[in-house]
Amino acid sequence: MIYRYGIFVFLCIELLLVHSVTGQDTPLFETRAVWFATVLGDGNWPVSTSDSADKQAADLRARIQTAKSHGLNTFIMQVVARGDAMYPSVRLPWSARLKGAGVNPGYDPLAVAVAEAHRLGMELHAWFNVFRIGDTSTVTQFESLSNPGHVYYEEPDWVRDVSGALWLNPAISEARAWLVDNVMEIVNNYDIDGIHFDFVRYNQQGYSDDFDLFSQNPRGFTVLDDWRRNNVTLFVRDASDAIMQAKNWVKVSATPLGNYTPFPNAWPALWAFDDTYQESRLWLVEGSTDYLAPQIYFSIGREPEPPNTFDSPDFTFLVDEWVSEVQGKPVFVGMGPYKSVVLAELDQQIDLTRTRGARGQVYFRYDHILNFDFTAAYPTQAIPWPMSQRFFSFEPDAPSDLQLALESGSGGAPELVLSWPTPVSNSLDPLGTFAIFRSQGDTPDVTAATDLLAIVNASVNEYRDADIDPGLTYTYQLTAISRLGKVSDPSPTATTQAVGLDDQPVVAAAFTIKSIHPNPTDTRITVAYSGNPGNAIAVEILDVTGRRRFIERSGSTSGSGSVDIDVQDLPSGVYVARIVSGQSTVSRLFIRR
Repeated sequence: MIYRYGIFVFLCIELLLVHSVTGQDTPLFETRAVWFATVLGDGNWPVSTSDSADKQAADLRARIQTAKSHGLNTFIMQVVARGDAMYPSVRLPWSARLKGAGVNPGYDPLAVAVAEAHRLGMELHAWFNVFRIGDTSTVTQFESLSNPGHVYYEEPDWVRDVSGALWLNPAISEARAWLVDNVMEIVNNYDIDGIHFDFVRYNQQGYSDDFDLFSQNPRGFTVLDDWRRNNVTLFVRDASDAIMQAKNWVKVSATPLGNYTPFPNAWPALWAFDDTYQESRLWLVEGSTDYLAPQIYFSIGREPEPPNTFDSPDFTFLVDEWVSEVQGKPVFVGMGPYKSVVLAELDQQIDLTRTRGARGQVYFRYDHILNFDFTAAYPTQAIPWPMSQRFFSFEPDAPSDLQLALESGSGGAPELVLSWPTPVSNSLDPLGTFAIFRSQGDTPDVTAATDLLAIVNASVNEYRDADIDPGLTYTYQLTAISRLGKVSDPSPTATTQAVGLDDQPVVAAAFTIKSIHPNPTDTRITVAYSGNPGNAIAVEILDVTGRRRFIERSGSTSGSGSVDIDVQDLPSGVYVARIVSGQSTVSRLFIRR
């Protein structure tokens, strides 16, 4: 298999924070996602199988817009739920949720969702139920279909019926290969940002014929449960390798059970590793997945959740355990606001995910967050957490040649129109989005969520800012972000004073840090800057606690310059290089190896 992870010093992006009203800090980089469970009719979508294609498509767009309005940046849409598809497939029958089992709805829901998410500057991850392929309703709904038929009828020897729940047996190599081909049909045909695996496990305690299959082909294993875990892992590795060969930038993820393996005095639970043979932490550590979203659908503390009388799994304990056991790789905590006890403490749980080192939140499910007010938790937008651990992630070139124009908007009010050419990016990790920063007067802080104005898809080269006040000076700056989340150097600034349609803005030379080289470094860095209007400058190095570790002052300079700094006495870690010039402050991160 192809291993995607090497030794990497993770950027401490917790530095990039603003203070929120919850008492915790709101990061600039954080994945905020929701599971949209089509099999359950999430969001009452579609409203009816008799709705027209146009209405179903419009309603789906509206659901994604609602997710955006709640402060989310990632929409995880269930596209393969029970061995059927929410897209035109030559391998799987159409989902029964649209117009009926196997009936073409007259449009492509997945294509609609991808386009709308990208229009809104969001990511779209395709949610794929792996080994769970149906239930008792599947048997009747898909009975008469062919070309394509349902796998229950096409390959009955692969299927295990467990009290009406239909599962594919992971031990069957042909079944695993069939599943990988289903995944690749999506990856090859859609501009998705990620594939998200669910039910990527056995049913509890496996199947009655497992020992016979194990005896026929043990593959060097001597313990049945180890062999079972490896069967699931083989699928994940094969799918991951195929995805990476086709589109390296597509993120691979999974949502495992939240209770991993028993420990002394543990609560009663269905244990992922021991009961369902799901070794998901291995997948993340070895690089077969880019992130995990464990299902930690529990309240804080061990108090029994009604109507239970036994101890509940503790949310805080499980978050700590997941974060500590994956060697610094990204964990986005799956949260369960469908439970009233969880919904009542959701702000507190979000704070805990941040203080305990998780990199985002995923909510189960869409219906259960519609009435929740995320204002305290998400006072600003956020950029999805970067997959910087990938070897094949590449920083795009910085945007350049920003242009500003003052125009009349649709209602006659003035709008500032910011435009720019598309910068160069790498084909292995193409350009994904632009982050637009704005401040009143001074250069925006591109490391602060407070200055983040908007996130737009890379297909866009213009942003219209209608939220302006005449008489105020606005300064804009952009960063380009790759599909895997690598962030470019900031663009030059564009500054204007919005006073009326007769006064056109001027693009001003920016005071900015152009580069820090080398980065990472072992001994020295050179901090290059430009656009200094002639002020004396102070160059500072700060550690992750904000403590100043170095300062050097110089006389008045104008234009460009550089400062060479010896950092070999600093401990290994992440630092901020900051330059103060008059009332302006610019900063960038660097790594001391």
